[in-house]
Amino acid sequence: MIFICPGKVFSSEPLIFNNSDEVIGFAIANSKDLNFQKILSLEGMKREKWNIRSFLPAITLSYSQNDNISLYAPDTRNKSINASATQLIFDGGKTFLEHELAKINALFAYQNYEKNVENFALKIEEMFRELVLYKKSLEIKKNVYSNALKRKDILSKQYELGQITRSDFFDYEISVLELYLDLQKFGRNLQESYRNLKNYIGMNPEMGLEISDTGMNETIIIKKISENFEDLYLIYANSNLDLKSQRINFEYQKKMERLNLIQTLPNISLQCSMDFSGKAFPLTEPSFMVKLIFSMNNDIFPMNYSPSMNLEIGRINGTGENMDVTVLPSSTFVSDRRIAKIQTEQSMWELTESEKNLKENFRRLLYAHDDLIDDLDVQTKLLNAMEKKLNIEEIRAKNGEIKELDLLDAQIEFANCEIRIEELKNQILLARKNLKIQLNGYEI
Repeated sequence: MIFICPGKVFSSEPLIFNNSDEVIGFAIANSKDLNFQKILSLEGMKREKWNIRSFLPAITLSYSQNDNISLYAPDTRNKSINASATQLIFDGGKTFLEHELAKINALFAYQNYEKNVENFALKIEEMFRELVLYKKSLEIKKNVYSNALKRKDILSKQYELGQITRSDFFDYEISVLELYLDLQKFGRNLQESYRNLKNYIGMNPEMGLEISDTGMNETIIIKKISENFEDLYLIYANSNLDLKSQRINFEYQKKMERLNLIQTLPNISLQCSMDFSGKAFPLTEPSFMVKLIFSMNNDIFPMNYSPSMNLEIGRINGTGENMDVTVLPSSTFVSDRRIAKIQTEQSMWELTESEKNLKENFRRLLYAHDDLIDDLDVQTKLLNAMEKKLNIEEIRAKNGEIKELDLLDAQIEFANCEIRIEELKNQILLARKNLKIQLNGYEI
Protein backbone atom coordinates (compact mmCIF):
# COMPACT_ATOMS: atom_id res chain seq x y z
CA MET A 1 0.00 0.00 0.00
CA ILE A 2 1.29 3.46 -0.96
CA PHE A 3 0.33 6.77 0.65
CA ILE A 4 1.00 10.18 -0.93
CA CYS A 5 0.94 13.35 1.18
CA PRO A 6 2.75 16.76 1.30
CA GLY A 7 5.10 15.93 -1.56
CA LYS A 8 6.40 12.70 -0.01
CA VAL A 9 5.47 9.09 -0.76
CA PHE A 10 5.00 6.58 2.04
CA SER A 11 4.50 2.84 1.75
CA SER A 12 4.19 -0.07 4.12
CA GLU A 13 6.30 -2.15 1.68
CA PRO A 14 9.52 -1.35 -0.19
CA LEU A 15 9.16 -0.10 -3.74
CA ILE A 16 10.85 -2.28 -6.34
CA PHE A 17 11.95 -0.77 -9.65
CA ASN A 18 12.94 -2.86 -12.65
CA ASN A 19 14.71 -0.06 -14.52
CA SER A 20 15.45 3.65 -14.49
CA ASP A 21 12.44 4.41 -16.70
CA GLU A 22 10.15 3.20 -13.92
CA VAL A 23 11.94 5.43 -11.41
CA ILE A 24 11.63 8.42 -13.75
CA GLY A 25 7.95 7.75 -14.39
CA PHE A 26 7.30 7.44 -10.66
CA ALA A 27 9.19 10.66 -9.89
CA ILE A 28 7.45 12.72 -12.60
CA ALA A 29 4.04 11.46 -11.51
CA ASN A 30 4.75 12.53 -7.92
CA SER A 31 6.54 15.81 -8.63
CA LYS A 32 4.31 18.68 -7.51
CA ASP A 33 6.67 21.23 -9.03
CA LEU A 34 6.51 19.68 -12.52
CA ASN A 35 2.77 19.15 -12.17
CA PHE A 36 2.22 22.85 -11.38
CA GLN A 37 4.48 23.88 -14.27
CA LYS A 38 2.51 21.68 -16.65
CA ILE A 39 -0.88 22.94 -15.48
CA LEU A 40 0.21 26.59 -15.66
CA SER A 41 1.80 26.25 -19.10
CA LEU A 42 -1.23 24.41 -20.53
CA GLU A 43 -3.62 26.96 -19.05
CA GLY A 44 -1.44 29.74 -20.47
CA MET A 45 -1.63 28.22 -23.95
CA LYS A 46 -5.38 27.77 -23.62
CA ARG A 47 -5.83 31.35 -22.40
CA GLU A 48 -3.88 32.86 -25.29
CA LYS A 49 -5.70 30.69 -27.80
CA TRP A 50 -9.05 32.10 -26.68
CA ASN A 51 -7.84 35.61 -25.94
CA ILE A 52 -9.82 37.22 -28.77
CA ARG A 53 -11.30 40.16 -26.88
CA SER A 54 -9.24 42.68 -28.88
CA PHE A 55 -11.00 41.50 -32.07
CA LEU A 56 -14.48 42.12 -30.63
CA PRO A 57 -16.31 45.45 -30.20
CA ALA A 58 -15.51 47.49 -27.11
CA ILE A 59 -18.85 48.24 -25.47
CA THR A 60 -19.29 51.12 -23.03
CA LEU A 61 -22.32 52.01 -20.92
CA SER A 62 -22.57 55.31 -19.06
CA TYR A 63 -25.11 57.29 -17.05
CA SER A 64 -24.98 60.96 -16.10
CA GLN A 65 -27.21 63.44 -14.24
CA ASN A 66 -26.73 67.23 -14.17
CA ASP A 67 -28.63 69.66 -11.90
CA ASN A 68 -28.56 73.39 -12.72
CA ILE A 69 -29.47 75.83 -9.95
CA SER A 70 -30.53 79.34 -11.01
CA LEU A 71 -31.36 82.43 -8.87
CA TYR A 72 -33.98 83.95 -11.11
CA ALA A 73 -35.24 80.89 -13.02
CA PRO A 74 -36.51 77.43 -12.19
CA ASP A 75 -33.90 74.78 -11.43
CA THR A 76 -33.40 72.19 -14.15
CA ARG A 77 -32.28 68.59 -14.18
CA ASN A 78 -31.01 66.57 -17.12
CA LYS A 79 -30.43 62.81 -17.20
CA SER A 80 -28.59 60.88 -19.89
CA ILE A 81 -27.89 57.21 -20.65
CA ASN A 82 -25.33 56.38 -23.30
CA ALA A 83 -24.34 53.10 -24.94
CA SER A 84 -21.50 52.88 -27.45
CA ALA A 85 -19.70 50.16 -29.37
CA THR A 86 -16.29 50.64 -31.01
CA GLN A 87 -15.10 48.04 -33.52
CA LEU A 88 -11.58 47.95 -34.90
CA ILE A 89 -11.75 47.68 -38.69
CA PHE A 90 -8.13 47.93 -39.79
CA ASP A 91 -4.77 48.30 -38.05
CA GLY A 92 -2.40 46.77 -40.60
CA GLY A 93 -2.52 43.40 -38.85
CA LYS A 94 -0.97 44.66 -35.61
CA THR A 95 -3.64 43.21 -33.34
CA PHE A 96 -3.38 39.84 -35.09
CA LEU A 97 0.42 39.85 -34.77
CA GLU A 98 0.22 40.70 -31.08
CA HIS A 99 -2.20 37.82 -30.61
CA GLU A 100 0.15 35.46 -32.45
CA LEU A 101 3.15 36.66 -30.44
CA ALA A 102 1.26 36.00 -27.20
CA LYS A 103 0.53 32.45 -28.37
CA ILE A 104 4.22 31.98 -29.25
CA ASN A 105 5.23 33.09 -25.75
CA ALA A 106 2.70 30.68 -24.24
CA LEU A 107 4.13 27.87 -26.39
CA PHE A 108 7.62 28.79 -25.24
CA ALA A 109 6.47 28.47 -21.61
CA TYR A 110 5.23 24.95 -22.33
CA GLN A 111 8.47 24.04 -24.12
CA ASN A 112 10.36 25.31 -21.11
CA TYR A 113 8.31 22.91 -18.97
CA GLU A 114 9.25 20.06 -21.33
CA LYS A 115 12.91 20.99 -20.98
CA ASN A 116 12.60 20.94 -17.18
CA VAL A 117 11.07 17.46 -17.39
CA GLU A 118 13.97 16.25 -19.55
CA ASN A 119 16.55 17.70 -17.15
CA PHE A 120 14.70 16.16 -14.23
CA ALA A 121 14.66 12.75 -15.93
CA LEU A 122 18.34 12.96 -16.86
CA LYS A 123 19.30 13.81 -13.27
CA ILE A 124 17.38 10.78 -12.00
CA GLU A 125 19.07 8.62 -14.65
CA GLU A 126 22.49 9.79 -13.43
CA MET A 127 21.59 9.06 -9.79
CA PHE A 128 20.18 5.65 -10.71
CA ARG A 129 23.29 4.67 -12.66
CA GLU A 130 25.50 5.84 -9.78
CA LEU A 131 23.50 3.70 -7.36
CA VAL A 132 23.78 0.63 -9.64
CA LEU A 133 27.52 1.18 -9.98
CA TYR A 134 28.07 1.37 -6.21
CA LYS A 135 25.92 -1.73 -5.70
CA LYS A 136 27.84 -3.79 -8.25
CA SER A 137 31.20 -2.46 -7.03
CA LEU A 138 30.25 -3.41 -3.49
CA GLU A 139 29.49 -6.97 -4.57
CA ILE A 140 32.86 -7.24 -6.34
CA LYS A 141 34.71 -5.83 -3.33
CA LYS A 142 32.86 -8.19 -1.00
CA ASN A 143 33.99 -11.21 -3.01
CA VAL A 144 37.62 -10.08 -2.90
CA TYR A 145 37.40 -9.33 0.83
CA SER A 146 35.72 -12.66 1.58
CA ASN A 147 38.44 -14.57 -0.24
CA ALA A 148 41.12 -12.47 1.46
CA LEU A 149 39.70 -13.32 4.91
CA LYS A 150 39.82 -17.04 4.10
CA ARG A 151 43.43 -16.73 2.94
CA LYS A 152 44.24 -14.71 6.06
CA ASP A 153 43.02 -17.56 8.29
CA ILE A 154 45.25 -19.97 6.39
CA LEU A 155 48.22 -17.60 6.65
CA SER A 156 47.59 -17.18 10.36
CA LYS A 157 47.97 -20.90 10.90
CA GLN A 158 51.05 -20.97 8.66
CA TYR A 159 52.52 -18.11 10.72
CA GLU A 160 51.89 -20.00 13.95
CA LEU A 161 53.65 -23.02 12.44
CA GLY A 162 56.56 -20.84 11.33
CA GLN A 163 55.98 -21.50 7.63
CA ILE A 164 55.85 -17.77 6.75
CA THR A 165 57.59 -14.77 8.25
CA ARG A 166 55.96 -12.35 10.64
CA SER A 167 56.52 -9.49 8.16
CA ASP A 168 54.70 -11.36 5.37
CA PHE A 169 51.73 -12.11 7.62
CA PHE A 170 51.36 -8.51 8.84
CA ASP A 171 51.75 -7.10 5.33
CA TYR A 172 48.88 -9.31 4.26
CA GLU A 173 46.81 -8.33 7.30
CA ILE A 174 47.35 -4.62 6.52
CA SER A 175 46.14 -5.17 2.94
CA VAL A 176 43.03 -6.97 4.26
CA LEU A 177 42.31 -4.04 6.59
CA GLU A 178 42.67 -1.63 3.69
CA LEU A 179 40.22 -3.79 1.75
CA TYR A 180 37.80 -3.58 4.67
CA LEU A 181 38.05 0.21 4.78
CA ASP A 182 37.48 0.33 1.03
CA LEU A 183 34.45 -1.93 1.47
CA GLN A 184 33.04 0.31 4.18
CA LYS A 185 33.50 3.35 1.95
CA PHE A 186 31.58 1.72 -0.91
CA GLY A 187 28.84 0.72 1.54
CA ARG A 188 28.46 4.30 2.78
CA ASN A 189 28.43 5.63 -0.77
CA LEU A 190 25.72 3.11 -1.67
CA GLN A 191 23.52 4.12 1.27
CA GLU A 192 24.03 7.79 0.45
CA SER A 193 23.03 7.10 -3.17
CA TYR A 194 19.84 5.43 -1.95
CA ARG A 195 19.02 8.41 0.30
CA ASN A 196 19.75 10.93 -2.44
CA LEU A 197 17.61 9.09 -4.97
CA LYS A 198 14.68 8.65 -2.57
CA ASN A 199 14.77 12.29 -1.58
CA TYR A 200 14.96 13.48 -5.19
CA ILE A 201 11.99 11.41 -6.37
CA GLY A 202 9.83 12.38 -3.39
CA MET A 203 10.08 9.27 -1.22
CA ASN A 204 10.34 9.17 2.55
CA PRO A 205 14.02 8.49 3.46
CA GLU A 206 12.84 5.75 5.84
CA MET A 207 10.90 3.98 3.11
CA GLY A 208 12.39 0.91 1.44
CA LEU A 209 13.63 1.04 -2.15
CA GLU A 210 14.98 -1.90 -4.12
CA ILE A 211 16.41 -2.35 -7.61
CA SER A 212 15.53 -5.69 -9.19
CA ASP A 213 18.04 -7.93 -10.93
CA THR A 214 16.57 -6.65 -14.21
CA GLY A 215 17.43 -3.10 -13.20
CA MET A 216 20.90 -4.15 -12.12
CA ASN A 217 21.61 -5.84 -15.44
CA GLU A 218 20.04 -3.70 -18.16
CA THR A 219 20.92 -4.69 -21.69
CA ILE A 220 23.69 -2.57 -23.18
CA ILE A 221 23.66 -1.88 -26.89
CA ILE A 222 27.25 -1.84 -28.09
CA LYS A 223 26.95 0.09 -31.31
CA LYS A 224 28.85 3.06 -32.66
CA ILE A 225 26.65 5.88 -33.90
CA SER A 226 28.96 8.66 -35.08
CA GLU A 227 28.75 7.40 -38.68
CA ASN A 228 25.06 8.40 -38.66
CA PHE A 229 25.86 11.93 -37.52
CA GLU A 230 24.06 13.88 -40.24
CA ASP A 231 20.77 11.98 -39.95
CA LEU A 232 20.81 12.11 -36.15
CA TYR A 233 21.69 15.80 -36.12
CA LEU A 234 18.60 16.69 -38.15
CA ILE A 235 16.46 14.99 -35.49
CA TYR A 236 18.46 16.61 -32.69
CA ALA A 237 18.27 20.13 -34.15
CA ASN A 238 14.49 19.87 -34.58
CA SER A 239 14.10 18.56 -31.02
CA ASN A 240 16.49 20.87 -29.17
CA LEU A 241 14.46 23.19 -26.95
CA ASP A 242 17.19 25.82 -26.63
CA LEU A 243 17.39 26.14 -30.39
CA LYS A 244 13.60 26.16 -30.65
CA SER A 245 13.32 28.96 -28.12
CA GLN A 246 16.02 30.97 -29.90
CA ARG A 247 14.21 30.55 -33.20
CA ILE A 248 10.98 31.67 -31.54
CA ASN A 249 12.71 34.74 -30.10
CA PHE A 250 14.13 35.55 -33.52
CA GLU A 251 10.70 35.27 -35.15
CA TYR A 252 9.32 37.40 -32.36
CA GLN A 253 11.92 40.10 -32.99
CA LYS A 254 11.25 40.10 -36.74
CA LYS A 255 7.55 40.50 -36.13
CA MET A 256 8.19 43.30 -33.66
CA GLU A 257 10.25 45.08 -36.32
CA ARG A 258 7.38 44.58 -38.74
CA LEU A 259 5.03 46.09 -36.16
CA ASN A 260 7.23 49.17 -36.00
CA LEU A 261 7.05 49.55 -39.78
CA ILE A 262 3.28 49.03 -39.79
CA GLN A 263 2.92 52.03 -37.45
CA THR A 264 2.97 54.26 -40.55
CA LEU A 265 -0.43 52.83 -41.57
CA PRO A 266 -3.61 54.18 -39.96
CA ASN A 267 -5.76 52.36 -37.46
CA ILE A 268 -9.41 52.58 -38.51
CA SER A 269 -12.25 52.03 -36.07
CA LEU A 270 -16.02 52.46 -36.33
CA GLN A 271 -17.87 53.79 -33.29
CA CYS A 272 -21.66 53.72 -32.95
CA SER A 273 -23.36 55.27 -29.95
CA MET A 274 -26.93 55.72 -28.79
CA ASP A 275 -27.97 58.31 -26.26
CA PHE A 276 -31.23 58.76 -24.35
CA SER A 277 -31.74 62.00 -22.45
CA GLY A 278 -34.50 63.86 -20.65
CA LYS A 279 -35.54 65.48 -17.41
CA ALA A 280 -36.95 62.36 -15.79
CA PHE A 281 -37.44 58.69 -16.43
CA PRO A 282 -38.50 57.35 -18.83
CA LEU A 283 -36.02 59.15 -21.09
CA THR A 284 -37.68 59.88 -24.41
CA GLU A 285 -35.15 61.93 -26.38
CA PRO A 286 -33.03 59.43 -28.34
CA SER A 287 -30.08 60.38 -30.51
CA PHE A 288 -27.58 58.33 -32.51
CA MET A 289 -24.03 59.02 -33.64
CA VAL A 290 -21.76 57.18 -36.08
CA LYS A 291 -18.05 58.02 -36.05
CA LEU A 292 -15.03 56.81 -38.03
CA ILE A 293 -11.73 57.10 -36.15
CA PHE A 294 -8.43 57.28 -38.07
CA SER A 295 -5.27 57.05 -35.92
CA MET A 296 -1.82 57.27 -37.48
CA ASN A 297 0.78 56.45 -34.84
CA ASN A 298 3.85 57.16 -36.93
CA ASP A 299 7.05 58.64 -35.54
CA ILE A 300 6.94 61.92 -37.47
CA PHE A 301 3.34 63.22 -37.47
CA PRO A 302 1.07 61.10 -35.27
CA MET A 303 -2.47 62.13 -36.13
CA ASN A 304 -6.04 61.39 -35.09
CA TYR A 305 -8.92 62.23 -37.44
CA SER A 306 -12.59 61.55 -36.66
CA PRO A 307 -15.50 62.43 -38.97
CA SER A 308 -18.86 61.93 -37.25
CA MET A 309 -22.55 62.03 -38.09
CA ASN A 310 -25.47 62.60 -35.69
CA LEU A 311 -28.77 60.89 -36.42
CA GLU A 312 -32.31 61.22 -35.22
CA ILE A 313 -35.15 59.00 -36.22
CA GLY A 314 -35.58 59.41 -39.97
CA ARG A 315 -32.99 62.17 -40.57
CA ILE A 316 -29.42 63.45 -40.15
CA ASN A 317 -29.29 66.35 -37.79
CA GLY A 318 -25.59 67.12 -37.83
CA THR A 319 -22.05 66.21 -38.89
CA GLY A 320 -18.66 66.95 -37.45
CA GLU A 321 -14.93 66.50 -37.91
CA ASN A 322 -12.09 66.43 -35.43
CA MET A 323 -8.37 66.24 -36.11
CA ASP A 324 -5.24 66.65 -34.01
CA VAL A 325 -1.58 66.28 -34.99
CA THR A 326 1.53 66.10 -32.83
CA VAL A 327 4.64 67.43 -34.55
CA LEU A 328 7.87 65.43 -34.06
CA PRO A 329 7.02 63.67 -30.78
CA SER A 330 10.44 61.97 -30.86
CA SER A 331 13.83 63.22 -32.00
CA THR A 332 15.41 59.74 -32.14
CA PHE A 333 13.00 57.83 -34.35
CA VAL A 334 15.60 57.34 -37.13
CA SER A 335 18.13 55.90 -34.68
CA ASP A 336 15.43 53.77 -33.05
CA ARG A 337 14.63 52.13 -36.38
CA ARG A 338 18.29 51.57 -37.16
CA ILE A 339 18.85 50.00 -33.72
CA ALA A 340 15.86 47.72 -34.21
CA LYS A 341 17.22 46.60 -37.59
CA ILE A 342 20.70 46.01 -36.18
CA GLN A 343 19.25 44.01 -33.28
CA THR A 344 17.36 41.82 -35.73
CA GLU A 345 20.55 41.22 -37.73
CA GLN A 346 22.38 40.45 -34.49
CA SER A 347 19.71 37.92 -33.49
CA MET A 348 20.04 36.27 -36.91
CA TRP A 349 23.82 36.01 -36.45
CA GLU A 350 23.41 34.63 -32.91
CA LEU A 351 20.95 32.03 -34.20
CA THR A 352 23.40 30.97 -36.91
CA GLU A 353 26.23 30.72 -34.36
CA SER A 354 24.03 28.71 -32.00
CA GLU A 355 23.18 26.25 -34.76
CA LYS A 356 26.87 25.90 -35.61
CA ASN A 357 27.89 25.39 -31.96
CA LEU A 358 24.99 23.01 -31.42
CA LYS A 359 26.18 20.87 -34.32
CA GLU A 360 29.73 20.70 -32.98
CA ASN A 361 28.54 19.89 -29.46
CA PHE A 362 26.34 17.12 -30.80
CA ARG A 363 29.25 15.76 -32.82
CA ARG A 364 31.38 15.67 -29.64
CA LEU A 365 28.50 13.93 -27.83
CA LEU A 366 28.44 11.12 -30.41
CA TYR A 367 32.22 10.81 -30.45
CA ALA A 368 32.29 10.61 -26.65
CA HIS A 369 29.78 7.75 -26.82
CA ASP A 370 31.88 5.89 -29.38
CA ASP A 371 35.05 6.50 -27.32
CA LEU A 372 33.33 4.82 -24.36
CA ILE A 373 32.64 1.77 -26.55
CA ASP A 374 36.30 1.64 -27.63
CA ASP A 375 37.40 1.98 -24.01
CA LEU A 376 35.02 -0.83 -22.97
CA ASP A 377 36.43 -3.07 -25.69
CA VAL A 378 39.99 -2.45 -24.47
CA GLN A 379 39.06 -2.96 -20.82
CA THR A 380 37.23 -6.20 -21.65
CA LYS A 381 40.30 -7.55 -23.43
CA LEU A 382 42.44 -6.38 -20.51
CA LEU A 383 40.14 -8.19 -18.05
CA ASN A 384 40.42 -11.42 -20.04
CA ALA A 385 44.21 -11.14 -20.00
CA MET A 386 44.22 -10.37 -16.27
CA GLU A 387 41.97 -13.37 -15.60
CA LYS A 388 44.45 -15.67 -17.32
CA LYS A 389 47.30 -14.05 -15.43
CA LEU A 390 45.38 -14.41 -12.14
CA ASN A 391 44.95 -18.14 -12.73
CA ILE A 392 48.69 -18.45 -13.24
CA GLU A 393 49.39 -16.36 -10.11
CA GLU A 394 47.14 -18.63 -8.04
CA ILE A 395 49.14 -21.66 -9.16
CA ARG A 396 52.43 -19.89 -8.44
CA ALA A 397 51.21 -18.82 -4.99
CA LYS A 398 50.13 -22.40 -4.26
CA ASN A 399 53.59 -23.62 -5.27
CA GLY A 400 55.26 -20.94 -3.13
CA GLU A 401 56.81 -19.13 -6.07
CA ILE A 402 55.17 -15.80 -5.08
CA LYS A 403 53.82 -14.39 -1.83
CA GLU A 404 50.13 -14.42 -0.94
CA LEU A 405 50.30 -10.63 -0.83
CA ASP A 406 51.29 -10.58 -4.50
CA LEU A 407 48.31 -12.79 -5.27
CA LEU A 408 46.03 -10.48 -3.29
CA ASP A 409 47.34 -7.48 -5.22
CA ALA A 410 46.55 -9.29 -8.47
CA GLN A 411 43.04 -10.08 -7.20
CA ILE A 412 42.49 -6.43 -6.23
CA GLU A 413 43.76 -5.28 -9.62
CA PHE A 414 41.39 -7.73 -11.32
CA ALA A 415 38.46 -6.46 -9.18
CA ASN A 416 39.28 -2.84 -10.02
CA CYS A 417 39.24 -3.72 -13.70
CA GLU A 418 35.80 -5.33 -13.23
CA ILE A 419 34.58 -2.15 -11.54
CA ARG A 420 36.01 -0.06 -14.36
CA ILE A 421 34.07 -2.17 -16.87
CA GLU A 422 30.87 -1.73 -14.87
CA GLU A 423 31.55 2.01 -14.76
CA LEU A 424 31.98 2.11 -18.54
CA LYS A 425 28.77 0.14 -19.04
CA ASN A 426 26.95 2.62 -16.83
CA GLN A 427 28.42 5.53 -18.76
CA ILE A 428 27.35 3.98 -22.07
CA LEU A 429 23.82 3.39 -20.79
CA LEU A 430 23.66 6.94 -19.48
CA ALA A 431 25.06 8.34 -22.74
CA ARG A 432 22.51 6.43 -24.84
CA LYS A 433 19.60 7.46 -22.62
CA ASN A 434 20.82 11.04 -22.69
CA LEU A 435 20.93 10.88 -26.48
CA LYS A 436 17.46 9.36 -26.55
CA ILE A 437 16.18 12.33 -24.54
CA GLN A 438 18.03 14.80 -26.75
CA LEU A 439 16.59 13.09 -29.84
CA ASN A 440 13.04 13.37 -28.48
CA GLY A 441 12.67 9.63 -27.84
CA TYR A 442 14.28 8.41 -31.07
CA GLU A 443 15.88 4.99 -30.62
CA ILE A 444 19.51 4.82 -31.72
